[in-house]
Amino acid sequence: MGIFDSLITGRVHLLVSLLEKLRSINLERGRLACSELNAFLLLKSTDYQSIYFSATHKYTMPKSSFYSRDNEAFDATKVAKAKASALRVHFKNMREVARALRGMNVKKAQNYLGDVMNKKQAVPFRRFTGGCGRHAQGKNQNAPGSHVGWPVKSVAHFQSLLTNVLANAELKGLDTDSCVIKHIQVNRAVKQRRRTYRAHGRINPYMSNPSHVEIIIVEQGEAVAKAQDTNGGKINRKMAAKNRLKVKAGSD
Repeated sequence: MGIFDSLITGRVHLLVSLLEKLRSINLERGRLACSELNAFLLLKSTDYQSIYFSATHKYTMPKSSFYSRDNEAFDATKVAKAKASALRVHFKNMREVARALRGMNVKKAQNYLGDVMNKKQAVPFRRFTGGCGRHAQGKNQNAPGSHVGWPVKSVAHFQSLLTNVLANAELKGLDTDSCVIKHIQVNRAVKQRRRTYRAHGRINPYMSNPSHVEIIIVEQGEAVAKAQDTNGGKINRKMAAKNRLKVKAGSD
């Protein structure tokens, strides 16, 4: 009753400071108190309602534009980026698909993901191999132990991200045919909690493992052929001695 008494007596500034504390700590009790207080303030004047709204309105954090690779690592004029947060898809599958796409041409990556959806190619599982089967397609990918899979849901998310990052590249005027995936990263997101009911009255956690994904593609120029080494490489003492013998033989 202390909150209501302070409101009736006109001590609105104390009410606002209290509501600011409730919003900052974001407790369930605080949210319940705010909802009850909102119903009470409907009966009061519009001044109280405006003060209450300014103190308790829901604030949404802006989406972060931070990437784990800084802009100094690439030429800013030849880079396109895309990211997705809290995707409801298994982190382990997303990690393996990202590992398969790293360093690949974007157009080639799109064709590869399409083949995975049609089960013409497979995704090699290199780290999270628990419960993963073996298949002959693993030999084409040099998968250790032929551990491969076809994570359809993960592939669909990456297809959407590649479409997004290609659109960003076209907007910047980049040549999409020569763009290469230079950076791709998958991070664990906050687990979503559920429960499952077991025998003998027990309850076990039943949580999902969502993912954060970020992709950076870079437009690459034409490949420059490596110049031939005119020196013939390093010469050790034995080779130098043979060359001296050849020179002496030729002089004689």
